[in-house]
Amino acid sequence: HPDPVDATELAAMLKPGGAFSAAFPGYEFRPPQVDMLEAVAGAFNQGHHLMVEAGTGTGKSVAYLLPAIAYAAKNNARVVISTNTINLQDQLFRKDLPDLERVLGKADPTADLTGLRKPVTSSEPCRAALLKGRSNYLCPRRLSALKARPNPSHDELRGMARILVWLPRTQTGDQGEL
Repeated sequence: HPDPVDATELAAMLKPGGAFSAAFPGYEFRPPQVDMLEAVAGAFNQGHHLMVEAGTGTGKSVAYLLPAIAYAAKNNARVVISTNTINLQDQLFRKDLPDLERVLGKADPTADLTGLRKPVTSSEPCRAALLKGRSNYLCPRRLSALKARPNPSHDELRGMARILVWLPRTQTGDQGEL
């Protein structure tokens, strides 16, 4: 039985005077964001699926990431977040998660953020991995087949040269780096 996350405590971070308003000058409180956060936390706590539709500007990313991080930390579990676009994946990984880590690292140390503060401090960051669809990665088998191909075309040679220059430098294997 997983430990439930405290939706009220998480929602308080988003409300006026909470951790987010302290961390981000000009932070705008959005009641629909709190509603969504509470629904997501409830779905985690009850082990249910949840489908939410919310308009632009609601703050959806924070509304699902915050309970996901809390649940994962509290239960030593992994949470998978699947997106429809690579741009949203990049936003979550490069902007939203670091912003959340910063806020959680500065959260009120007297608050009972059991299971939430510990793994999300500057000394022990939230662990996350960015995985894109396999069509976004280089296939070693296909590269070997291309290199072994007799009489490659000019375009194939040019592509192979770009890959061979890029390959030792890449840290992700993401073809978007090419």
